[in-house]
This record gives sequence, structure tokens and C-alpha cells, in this order.
Amino acid sequence: MRVLSLSFVILLICAAGVSHAAAITPEEAKVQADFSKAYNNPDKTARMTAISMLEGMKHPSSYGIVYKIAASDPDESVRMAALEVLAKEPAHDDSVARMLGQLADGIRNDLEKKAEVITKMAASEFKFPIVSSATDTLMRARYPDEPKLYQGANGQSNIGLINAVKKQRKEYEAMLDALNAVAKTEIAKPTKETPNTMKTWWATNAAKIAADDKALADKYRKEDAEAAKAAAEAKKNAK
Repeated sequence: MRVLSLSFVILLICAAGVSHAAAITPEEAKVQADFSKAYNNPDKTARMTAISMLEGMKHPSSYGIVYKIAASDPDESVRMAALEVLAKEPAHDDSVARMLGQLADGIRNDLEKKAEVITKMAASEFKFPIVSSATDTLMRARYPDEPKLYQGANGQSNIGLINAVKKQRKEYEAMLDALNAVAKTEIAKPTKETPNTMKTWWATNAAKIAADDKALADKYRKEDAEAAKAAAEAKKNAK
């Protein structure tokens, strides 16, 4: 059963942690253990409830658990619930954003689903991997002009083609809206030239988005170092 197999993987993650990260607190380790028991359930509602236990966690191993569920749970509603939790996790580097980018990259040939997923990722503070995935999709997809209705004398028409193009346009519009929810592109309404426009936008803005992510990570790194120093001093003075 896939859920039981995933639960086993979660136990390994909980036990191993992440080698380069700070040690997990006893409180968060207990949350992970309680989560593993609650998640090991064939009922999707129970698993969705269990995922909420990992909201707001601080250790990378917790983020790895949520990512694994978002990527592998057999039920789509559970995967989406995990995705929402993952996007809101208070990571102090781009590790979670890279996980989100990998999830987005895994969606191919389904703009409607990818737009939904990218929109849920908007809560992430770090942006580059998410924006990169969304932009790549918009550069590769097409936004065709809607054809005029043709009605032949024998009753034939191109209504099927028109409906297909309308669907394609709607999905592209949703994908652009999703990108704008993560990073404002100043491209509000697409045209058939938008794929090329996106290439120019990305070439112009990619470095800045990457620099913004780095600046945010540097800020958190400094704050974490200061907090650790203050905690060490307080512990020393308490002796």
C-alpha cells in the first residue's frame, strides 16, 4: 500500500534529519513522531488532518516530509493539502522553494493543473524556482488567436476548433494569472506574442529575482546567528 510505504520513508526522514541543519528540537521531533502515527491511515481525510500538524515547523526534515507527501500521496486532495502547507513553511533559505519548483516542473502538458499549483505556491517567501518553472511553461505554450466561425453549406463548421482554442486560451490566461500571483510581470492580458514577451521578461528579471532570494536568505542567516549567540550568552549567564 503506497501510504504505508510512504510512512516508512517518513520515519527514516524523522530519524535521520538533515545532516547540515541545526539539531531538531525535542518538541518538533515529537510532532514528527505523532504525525507519522496519524498519517499512517488509509483514510484521506485523516491524512489531510495529519498534515496540518506540520504547519509552521522549523527543521528541514519536516519540510522533507511534507514534500514527500505532496509528491507521492495516492490522493490528489492530500497532495494539494501538503503543497499548501509546504508553501507556507517558514524556511530561512530557498530549500522549500526548490522543492516547490520541482513539484511544479513535474506537471507537464496540463496548464490548468499547473496554474492551480503555482497559485498555491504564492505564499512562499522565496520565489526563483517557482517563477522559473511558471515562466518556462508560458514561454513554451501558445496563446492562439480565436478563429472566426465557419459554417459550411452542408452543416459542417469549425465550432470544435473554436472551443478547443478557447480552452487553450483560458488555460494560458490562468497560468499567467498564477505567475502574477507569485511575481508581478506587468503582463496582465496575454496575446499570441506573449510567449516571446515572457522570454524577454525572464531575461530581464531572472537575476533580480535570484538576488532578492539571496538577500532574504542572508538576512535570515544573520538573524539566526544573532539569535543563537544571544541564546548562548543567556545560557552562560544563567549558570
